[in-house]
Amino acid sequence: MILSEKELLCELYIFGLLCVLIIFKKIFSNRELYANKRLYAKLLLACSAFMLADIFWIITDDNRNAMVVNYIANMVYFVAVATVCFYWFVLAENFRGVDLSKKKGLRIVLHLPYMAAILLSVTTYQTHWLFYVDDTGTYTRGPLFGLQLVFMYGYVVYAVGRSLICAKNDYVNRRKYVDMALATFWPILGSIVQVVANRPYFVVGIVLGVLNLYLNLQQQQISTDLLTGSNNKTKLVQFLADKIKTYDGGKQLVLLFLDIEGLRYINDIFGYEKGDKAIMTVVEALRTIASRKGYFVCRYGGDELALVCESIEPIDMVLLSQSIQEEVNKKLAKEQFTVTLRFGHAGLEQGMSVREFLYKAYENMRENKENTK
Repeated sequence: MILSEKELLCELYIFGLLCVLIIFKKIFSNRELYANKRLYAKLLLACSAFMLADIFWIITDDNRNAMVVNYIANMVYFVAVATVCFYWFVLAENFRGVDLSKKKGLRIVLHLPYMAAILLSVTTYQTHWLFYVDDTGTYTRGPLFGLQLVFMYGYVVYAVGRSLICAKNDYVNRRKYVDMALATFWPILGSIVQVVANRPYFVVGIVLGVLNLYLNLQQQQISTDLLTGSNNKTKLVQFLADKIKTYDGGKQLVLLFLDIEGLRYINDIFGYEKGDKAIMTVVEALRTIASRKGYFVCRYGGDELALVCESIEPIDMVLLSQSIQEEVNKKLAKEQFTVTLRFGHAGLEQGMSVREFLYKAYENMRENKENTK
């Protein structure tokens, strides 16, 4: 049995829709639904909407009496694709640590192309600016079709560009940014082929992209501390293993361990919410300092944190430790409690394993704690 082109198209879109819905179910099977997962879920719903609209359009395309239905299917398609592109951009920004919900002015500006794309889509029945369907059911692109593409795909092109720039400037998180750029590359490639060759490759690019994003989210969950959002011990070990593998003795690599002294006292007297705030404040202080130098921040576990520093001599760690303590004091100035940090560090030596590197720095911190009692 030889399938017609319409039947093959329907099967392709149904396959893509099933893939998206399976990933959507996987996302919600996890009890913990984090901010980027909520964004990802909205992206998947928009993907499902545009695939359903295209399936409906394929089914009604040859029906000359269904011109209005054809218009509606295409309008839903363009609105859904614009939503996919917009949420892809927001998700990419979230991956970079940018929370657009806290930047009202910027959020309004960034919504403008999205709203313009939706306006073009829903008014095209009267204006024919985006597309029109004649009495014979023939679909024709309108004069502003190219502008609609700029409004929609500008978001994903920007997301790729920003991800690549971040990958170049941030060695610590380079892998994450490269993965985000690759995930966004597939929809862009699919859309270019679809516009140029008029073939339905955008759906293939979307499926490959959302699958790549899902794998990135899973990897991020494995390597991220749930309380602070920083790297966890698993990510630290992986990062050090990569560094040691390429270490040639040139740039000095130093591992700094920190212990939050008196955290149990804060939990008992002020409550666990304040204890969590103490931990998050120390992580924020580390991030503030690390952002200037590109250092690696990690919550090692409990009240212990770590900082991996490059191009710094062990003798300079005293000044760095003082800077961290001062930053923490400044951030906790209005709180009823104070936090004292105990430090320990070690420099990487040739032939040292990850386990030996961790042990040496950790033991140095433990000895410093014992000496201050």
